[in-house]
Amino acid sequence: MKGLLVVNSFIKTTAFDELYSSLERAFFERNVALTIKGNAEVLAHIGFDAGTREKYDFVLFWDKDILLAYHLENLGCTLYNSAAAIENADDKGRTAIILNKAKIPMPPTILTPLTYPAVGYGDDNFINTVIRTLGFPLILKKNKGSFGLDVYLIASRQELIGKLKEFAGENMLFQEYLSGARDIRIYVAGGKAIAAAERLPQNGDFRANFALGGKMRSYNPSTQELTLAIDAANALGLSFAGVDILLPKGGEPLVLEVNSNAHFKGLSEVSGKDIAGSIAEHIIEDVKTRKKL
Repeated sequence: MKGLLVVNSFIKTTAFDELYSSLERAFFERNVALTIKGNAEVLAHIGFDAGTREKYDFVLFWDKDILLAYHLENLGCTLYNSAAAIENADDKGRTAIILNKAKIPMPPTILTPLTYPAVGYGDDNFINTVIRTLGFPLILKKNKGSFGLDVYLIASRQELIGKLKEFAGENMLFQEYLSGARDIRIYVAGGKAIAAAERLPQNGDFRANFALGGKMRSYNPSTQELTLAIDAANALGLSFAGVDILLPKGGEPLVLEVNSNAHFKGLSEVSGKDIAGSIAEHIIEDVKTRKKL
């Protein structure tokens, strides 16, 4: 068995290199060769023969180049995660709609109405509804973004209008700010919760993302929290995912976000779990099952 790991050709950092190496090693230890190629090496050739393509039993798609993902599926490749699942998770507004349909609880959320950069929000009466519903402070975040970037804690109407004008034309959403809520991440692979940790913000930041300096500590999730993480990943069609859950004071757990290609080094270290190995084992077993069908 051999697989292809598709990564982004233009993001070159130690953190990403370490992640790719851990996945390559996990498959090697299970006698599966994993070739790493950037998305610029696996171009989507449309409408003409690009020559002989090397055959792989699976593609581990660790990028958000969604058009390339769909193209590879059209060529008959089996992707982990699938193109549709990545698209579901990569757009926070789309995630919210899908999770709501699946009756998976989230913080109260309102999606911004569509406008265009050159048009802006001439009629901003909808802001009154947002403020009346969610109050201040509230969270404003772009639908697409990772590592806690493009997530803002908004304290006033003036600040909110300023951000909306700044980002007019981009899809965004508003969420209720749950002060004092604990933040946990649960990693799911193959329909099983395999690792968990509590995320702790640092230096007065309201965001607990590891990439922004947040810390992690071991955490023993409840059965309810484990089930919630698995259900969220399944609802979005994800083979593996990092699911972020908020634990409000005195309230029920809520799914905050679901990440299709979540970094897992810190979580592996804190939890003592081999996340790369769990991902590899799930994909290998799934490929074997598909071949028997």
